[in-house]
Amino acid sequence: MGRKPVAFKESRWGGLVFLYFLFAALSSVMPEENVLLLVINLAVATVLSLVTLIIWKVYQNDSKRYFSLSSYIMLMSSAYFWCTPILRQLVGTIYFWLVIALLFVIILPTHLFKDRLLKFIKQPYKYGLFGKFFLIFGIIVAYFASYVWIISIAAYNQVNNLGMLGSLAVFGIAVIFLFLAPIMLNKQEDVERIEKSVNS
Repeated sequence: MGRKPVAFKESRWGGLVFLYFLFAALSSVMPEENVLLLVINLAVATVLSLVTLIIWKVYQNDSKRYFSLSSYIMLMSSAYFWCTPILRQLVGTIYFWLVIALLFVIILPTHLFKDRLLKFIKQPYKYGLFGKFFLIFGIIVAYFASYVWIISIAAYNQVNNLGMLGSLAVFGIAVIFLFLAPIMLNKQEDVERIEKSVNS
């Protein structure tokens, strides 16, 4: 398929920048404000804005590639911002490392098998052994995440419980984003090839 250019006004760069800084600010005040973290997050948002602009400059003549990469950055950056509150709540405890381990278990396989992940999402049961494995893997991760959720509430049920619940809620959103983000790294020709193989 032919590549289509994307004008700057159609790149949604301004909207993405707004979300970067909004999420940066919100994650810096959950469960309580932290000036140093705010400065760090705003710096991260600035870098993300520049990276997105560079991606547009490189792929302004390939709209599908630009939007897929900008979506990847948006999902991964959102995951970072929404993981921050729960990590702040759990720092200094064993649960902090449990969450880090969970994030590692999610990020590594989904990036290594991003093409298979796309194929699995389109038709999970048609993909044979990998589809079944990924389904089981997702169930295990969901169980582990629920375990972290329960023990975290149990450990902090009398210390800033409302902040913990809010942190856990946005952490759940971050986990979903981490699962979906690697799909955006697939190139258009790979997407078309996978769609043909799925439909064949």
